[in-house]
Amino acid sequence: MFNEDWYENLGEGLKQILESKASDNPSDDIVAYINGIPIYKNEIIDRKTKIMLLNNIESPNWSTNPVEYVYRETYMYYYAAKNNIDVTDKEVNETLNFQKQQAENSEEFQKWIEEYLSRADMTIEQYWNVLAPESYRNSILKSRVYKHILENLTDINTEEISPEEQTNYVNQFIKDNIKIDVINKEIIDLYNNDIYE
Repeated sequence: MFNEDWYENLGEGLKQILESKASDNPSDDIVAYINGIPIYKNEIIDRKTKIMLLNNIESPNWSTNPVEYVYRETYMYYYAAKNNIDVTDKEVNETLNFQKQQAENSEEFQKWIEEYLSRADMTIEQYWNVLAPESYRNSILKSRVYKHILENLTDINTEEISPEEQTNYVNQFIKDNIKIDVINKEIIDLYNNDIYE
């Protein structure tokens, strides 16, 4: 599934992403709005970098189009805010503690994370205190949005349809409700393609 230097490459990419976020002035780089929420050029570039760094995964289960990925993710944040869907610090901490326990019991994980973090110039403490909490918060939030759409906006019984049909329903809902206002067509067109095609 992964080649042996996959985590090293991902760590290098993370370092580049963190450095670019620290040095850029995002207010000058709005390229689109999703339901009124600004999308910045660096969000799309960062997503492309992550997709390219993950290029050793066979059949990824996420969009390999950086523009579509950022659009969908931003819509999910919009939907969460509109529907008062949130994740508490307690929930994030519980997830972090569980993941830390799992990680401590896995020599393979320890090796991978060490390679990944060394390339990112990040310590394990920085990973658990800075990067992981944001990642887990976003993952939990998106999962709740997905579940909320299925449970509240359809009369289907989710137990009677396959996970693929559920995903298709959520994708169609987002497609029907997302409002895209492109500000910088040149940038959007440049990055609006599947990397693996």
